Amino acid sequence: MKNYIIVNEFLNTNSFNQIYSELKNAFLSLGGEVELLTNVTAKKLLKENGNGTPILFFDKDLFLAKQLEKCGYRCVNSAKVIETCDDKAKTYLALSGKIEMPKTLLAPFSYNTVGFTNFNFLRDIERELCYPFVIKQNKGSFGEQVYLVNDNKQAIETLKKIGHTEVLFQQYIKNSCGKDYRVYVVGGRVVACALRYNESDFRSNVASGGKMQMVNLPTSYQELAVNACNVLGADFAGVDLLIGDNGPLVCEVNSNAHFTALSKITGVNVAKCIAEYILNLF
Repeated sequence: MKNYIIVNEFLNTNSFNQIYSELKNAFLSLGGEVELLTNVTAKKLLKENGNGTPILFFDKDLFLAKQLEKCGYRCVNSAKVIETCDDKAKTYLALSGKIEMPKTLLAPFSYNTVGFTNFNFLRDIERELCYPFVIKQNKGSFGEQVYLVNDNKQAIETLKKIGHTEVLFQQYIKNSCGKDYRVYVVGGRVVACALRYNESDFRSNVASGGKMQMVNLPTSYQELAVNACNVLGADFAGVDLLIGDNGPLVCEVNSNAHFTALSKITGVNVAKCIAEYILNLF
């Protein structure tokens, strides 16, 4: 059976192209027949009956993913998983009550053309979370669109800067300041993990200046990462875990997380793990 990899037509920087190449080469090294398509060239697949044909959907083009699934293709990850993981509020709602996370509060809705005309709602947020706390835009990558605020003035200034973008408010985990674990889960098992740390920023992301080092991840952390993926129905994901007072906490689940740095640090060919999983599905 022929396999397909779908990536974004317009994300063609060196880092993205390296990932695309690693994924394609992983399939080829395992003897799998594979074709790399973009979310533009993949439109041709909509003319066929998918009949369960697997597609490694390494993009966030939800409308295309949903169309392909309607045609009978098996997207890995599914459109539902990609949509949930791409929105931090949706991720929180899906995991709430099932998976340990920092205390999280969702911002009230306001229309794009209106925004927040007052900030009285912050009183409830401040009572629930206390300063400092974290403000996150619901959509964002590489640690961007994440802000630590220390008082009411800073919170208002941050919200004004963000504008009408949807946000959530999250408990600041002091133990995890500038460090967390990136855990890559494929097919219900942890295949690679590393400690990410940043001595100059509360965010540990490599894109924000953080570094990575190989670690032996405690079993409780591995189990939480796997359980989070299972609840979401994710075939594979990069799970970010914070170090809480009483154990690990899920910070985010990334449905198509980058893995080049993680593979380099750990020596694990994450792309091959993903390809093996997909080839064994059928």
